[in-house]
Amino acid sequence: MSYKLRNSIALGILLFLIVGIGTYIRAYNLPKKAKQIEKQIQEIDEELQNTPNLVNQFNDLSALLTDTQKRWENRNKDIPPADVTSQSYAYFSRLIDLAVIRVVVPYIYASVALVKVVYDRRLPASTFRLFKWVAIIAVVYCLWTVLGGDPPTVVNALVVLLVSVPLYPYFIRSMEAAAKRKQALRSVPGRPSAML
Repeated sequence: MSYKLRNSIALGILLFLIVGIGTYIRAYNLPKKAKQIEKQIQEIDEELQNTPNLVNQFNDLSALLTDTQKRWENRNKDIPPADVTSQSYAYFSRLIDLAVIRVVVPYIYASVALVKVVYDRRLPASTFRLFKWVAIIAVVYCLWTVLGGDPPTVVNALVVLLVSVPLYPYFIRSMEAAAKRKQALRSVPGRPSAML
């Protein structure tokens, strides 16, 4: 093959590639970019048409800021004295009253329950009398503590006490059921009683 023919073929292929790539760019790629650019132009036009609204919003916010700054500068700068110590004392006093009342009320229940447990276990009469007097002293002390508290706190505690009294039969039934289950487990042969 001669150099002329070979160069002509190489130049023809090169020309074909250039024309093919140019056609692709002109026919397919440029229209896509043109559509994207037109879309961006439309978005910019919409933003430009919205500019008066933005200017109005800016002016409104500037006026509000100026008004707020004027009110801030003209405010009363006198700070009234506050008695923080007495407020803290009142908070702590209230917390202590609540804590004492909420702790003492269950002690009343426990003292009465102690007498019932000693009676149910059929312990000797001297033991029963001892625990009865201990329970009486404990109940009197607890009531004295409750009555010495803040009146609204005492009222709240007594309301809680009265609301909890109707729950007593429920607890009695659940304790009796637990005792029956425990008794049934003890009667199972081959089961050590130390595990109960």
